Amino acid sequence: MKMASRIDKLNSTLRDLQLDISEIEAGHWFQKMAYCWQAHFRQMSIRTVSGGGVVALLIQLGHRAVTELQQGNMERLIIQSENGYSNVSKATTNTFIVVLAHKGNTLGMLLMKIDGAVAKISKIL
Repeated sequence: MKMASRIDKLNSTLRDLQLDISEIEAGHWFQKMAYCWQAHFRQMSIRTVSGGGVVALLIQLGHRAVTELQQGNMERLIIQSENGYSNVSKATTNTFIVVLAHKGNTLGMLLMKIDGAVAKISKIL
């Protein structure tokens, strides 16, 4: 499969996730070393470069925490704030998807939809 075709499919998967859940503000997929492709944004003030740096830090921190606590490999990191959720989910060995969502949906529904997107992304890669 051509790289451009894969990127289009990855971006389409995240765009579909956002269309399915209106509270989702943004979706990205990141590969190892914080290489980031912007997938789809609704109007947001997050810069891709600084957002990529923050996500790389979260992935490193999550990995370190599960290693030190002897919990295996990091699969998901969820941060709940007063405005919503930031979710970093492992798609493949070196690829993570990041979803930012407003409060509104239940966390369980959000995670179920994210898991569906992760499964699709894993097949694409």
